[in-house]
Amino acid sequence: MFEFVADPGNRHIYTLLMNRVRETGRSVNFSFRCDAPDLRRFMQMEIGALSNGGLAFVSRTVREETRKSIALLDSESPRSDELLGICSWCKKVRLDEADEWVEVEDAIKHLNLFESTLLPQLSHGVCPECYESALKAEGV
Repeated sequence: MFEFVADPGNRHIYTLLMNRVRETGRSVNFSFRCDAPDLRRFMQMEIGALSNGGLAFVSRTVREETRKSIALLDSESPRSDELLGICSWCKKVRLDEADEWVEVEDAIKHLNLFESTLLPQLSHGVCPECYESALKAEGV
């Protein structure tokens, strides 16, 4: 699984959740987003224990919302060397100067991203709100 989770904050949360399942034998459930350039996907994941000591990860879509396509979220868009932080869980974007996390549409306006020749690369992490929420929701 960690082939797909590079950010240390995300790895930490997943490790805590997986340890919790292994220790208690009880499944954990949490919400997250998996957006596409033209779609917001609100998701739910369950991590459960298997009889052989392994773990099962099951994700399901709770709802979807269409939106005007956003090039910033399109992996095919040409990119600069600049990095822009985005939360892997809620898809909010970090505004560095204020350490504020906002929806991607608001970040595009605030940072004037489409006035640049190239869009920044997205650096996935976890915003403080999602980090705390994940830990509190499951008693980790």
